[in-house]
Amino acid sequence: MARFFHLLLATLITLLSSVVSSQKPHENQKNPASGLYGETFFFDGHTHQGFGMTNMGLALDAGYLLERGYDAFVFALPVDRSKTSNLFARIENEVKQLEQINTDNDFILFPKSAFDVNYNYGSKKLSAILAIEYFHGVFGGKAELVDRYAELGIHSITLIDNQVDNLFEHVSGGVQLTEFGKLVIDKMNQHNMLIDVRHITEKELVEIVKYSKRPVISSHAHAKGVADLNYNYSDELLEVLKEKNGMVLISFNRNGLFCPKEPTVNGVERLVEHIHYVIGKIGISNVGIGTDLQAYGRYVPKDLNHTGCKNAIISELQRRGYTNAEIEKIMGENYLRMLKKF
Repeated sequence: MARFFHLLLATLITLLSSVVSSQKPHENQKNPASGLYGETFFFDGHTHQGFGMTNMGLALDAGYLLERGYDAFVFALPVDRSKTSNLFARIENEVKQLEQINTDNDFILFPKSAFDVNYNYGSKKLSAILAIEYFHGVFGGKAELVDRYAELGIHSITLIDNQVDNLFEHVSGGVQLTEFGKLVIDKMNQHNMLIDVRHITEKELVEIVKYSKRPVISSHAHAKGVADLNYNYSDELLEVLKEKNGMVLISFNRNGLFCPKEPTVNGVERLVEHIHYVIGKIGISNVGIGTDLQAYGRYVPKDLNHTGCKNAIISELQRRGYTNAEIEKIMGENYLRMLKKF
């Protein structure tokens, strides 16, 4: 019941925020007093915020994002993350509910392409793009489900190797893609679906990058050169991604921003440090933001979990010497450019 009232309150905030957001200056009407803050296009490439579960099904919960200056976001399905042997049926049901939510409001739209995102932005509409991240078997061992997910409008899928979806096999000295794994990648390439490599090992990532005919993306990552953690990306791995024009989105999650014994303060500075480091390795055009926000910011530093965090990030990037055009790339234009390739 508490969750229901929380979502109800969030929906009311969303409605109020939409009125405020409709007053945002057009991108060609610069406001010198606010600099970039008010009009910078912000595209979060990976979040679990935006929709939530109630006793009556899915509900819009976008107030949290609108308050933080969002213009577009990639929402990771399923909303119901409990274990199931038939994920497709769950995703199909949730997509139907989301389509109804989209019909019932006038400020959030599910775009079919990057051009639709541009249109939504010009019309002051919040864009939600659908992805899948699930740890218990996305395909159920059936590559043809890629086709069916594509029909539902799924934009990207995080690949995860497990007993259900056996994407890799161990060989002497390393790993290689199974025939099933190759077929999944072939079908994703065919449907212009982004391959998200965030939750696989370094050796597995290398194999996917080598095999895929299209660039891949890591939707919520960090640099080992800034925080020396096993699951953060090494310089060598960043170089592999660079060779195939892959994209790395930097996450707000404190467990990758900081090492375990570090105080998790000054999150904005540390986030920009990761951004700056990765740019130095793969270039300004291949870096963006994928917050991995969930549970209303439970896992992020305090200064990355308030309504002014977008402005604070922009300010820190400016302090680091980034130009307005470079900041706009990092905050959303790079991801939008990636979409245009697919």
